[in-house]
Amino acid sequence: MNLALLLQSAVQAHPHVTAITQGERSLSYQDMWTRVLSFAQGLTTLGLSRGDRVAIFMDNCPEYLESFFAVFSQGLCVVPMNSQFTADEVRYHLEDSGARAIIHNDRLCPTVDEALRLSPIAPLRILVSDIANTDATLHNYTDLVTENLQNPAGLIDVGPDQLAWLFYTSGTTGRPKGAMLTTGNVTAVVVGWIADLMHLNSTSVTLHTAPLSHAAGFHALSSLSRNGHQVILEAGRFDAETFLSVVKRHSVTDTWMVPTQINRIVRSEKFDRTKMKSLQHIVYGGAPFPTRDLKEALKKLGNVLIQIYGQGETPMTATILTSHEHTEALAADSTVLGSAGRVRLGMEVQTVDESGQATSPGEPGEIIVRGPTVMAGYWDNLEASAQTLRDGWLHTGDVGVFDEQGYLTIIDRLKDMIITGGSNVYAREVENVILTLSGVTSVAVVGLPDAEWGERVVAAVVPSPDANVAEDDVIAHCRQSLAGYKIPKRVDLLDELPLTTYGKVSKREVKELLTRRNASSKS
Repeated sequence: MNLALLLQSAVQAHPHVTAITQGERSLSYQDMWTRVLSFAQGLTTLGLSRGDRVAIFMDNCPEYLESFFAVFSQGLCVVPMNSQFTADEVRYHLEDSGARAIIHNDRLCPTVDEALRLSPIAPLRILVSDIANTDATLHNYTDLVTENLQNPAGLIDVGPDQLAWLFYTSGTTGRPKGAMLTTGNVTAVVVGWIADLMHLNSTSVTLHTAPLSHAAGFHALSSLSRNGHQVILEAGRFDAETFLSVVKRHSVTDTWMVPTQINRIVRSEKFDRTKMKSLQHIVYGGAPFPTRDLKEALKKLGNVLIQIYGQGETPMTATILTSHEHTEALAADSTVLGSAGRVRLGMEVQTVDESGQATSPGEPGEIIVRGPTVMAGYWDNLEASAQTLRDGWLHTGDVGVFDEQGYLTIIDRLKDMIITGGSNVYAREVENVILTLSGVTSVAVVGLPDAEWGERVVAAVVPSPDANVAEDDVIAHCRQSLAGYKIPKRVDLLDELPLTTYGKVSKREVKELLTRRNASSKS
């Protein structure tokens, strides 16, 4: 199934319903479809063909969603990238994926310029901009659309195993790995989203506040397939007051958010639930949601919160805690509220011990997942694919425990990963950057609990005896190579790091030490 059929069927059903709004700009489903097929033809005239990877590096905008469907329509593969990425991160993703083209907006031109200056590759560059383009190396998005309005592309035949999306996710190497999501995988994610999470139709109004490069992108595909109206916040930092205003103005019915955003909304001075009567569903995930904060949000928002658990290798499709279960757990003061819910429709989830044997209810084990949404493997990484996909199961690296009723609680992570504000930060990646700073002998990066962000990135750094390394030096050094959410919020300078009996850094002891130091500094 060509994924562009998701949009085509919606166009046939309700061509004149509004598909996308951002600010004062709106597109109907028919307008969007015309632009998608025209842009798709533009991609083929540039020489792109089935299987080629196309990177998307943009702030949220209508062209982001148009690009998804144009790429899908020709059997190409999207490589979405977070618009906060640094030049080094952009370079890595382009080189690792072997992207033939990159679509980006004008704000990010300097970042792409620097990324390509550092790289031997030279992908086609397609610029989304209202400003006339005088650089011959840049192909203008609007021009590619308008030049092909009279000669739009058709949909090519695509099988379920066709690579559709490279979802870059965590890895023990410190660099993200590209989870290969096929047409069949993405179709299953969309169908499951609609079946499990919420009823979507032509009266639905979906608000996008999080990057479309991640979970919000799957929410958008699901909503568009059901003729929902996509409202995209203007580019910039998330603002609770703006969110509340947009919900009221457009009668928003559903959205995807991370716990940090939800906390900001319910604690805003402008919060007034009576002015948000249209809001029926807030899907959240991607970060820990402390029970205390979750209870506060439920009391203020009512029966609207839906939690989903998963990872890029099986996009948000392992378990679900429904809005009804949230409400019941709050009323009963049940521990279910601290769980990740029960297994999603059509999926299998187990916890297993070190030998791969299933653990009993109440007994912790590694969470493994099997089902139609599980990735085909990691891009160009057979070793990591074999390690993660064993005996037909995806080994998540997360540790969890099921109760007798089938509710799964996440209790730890095998992978060294920090989740801050809904974004994944891989400690080794940050450590590798800090270790390139002159005067640093060793470093350990960990996540500590944070009331607003879920976790905050903290670094314990051991300078060499004769070095003059300060906290500001480490942070400034990280800023050159890492996106803002990956930069440590605090740097502690230590004489040495605690080690295990095997001579490895004990992250558990590092966390305990930094927690004590933090408590002492506040007293």
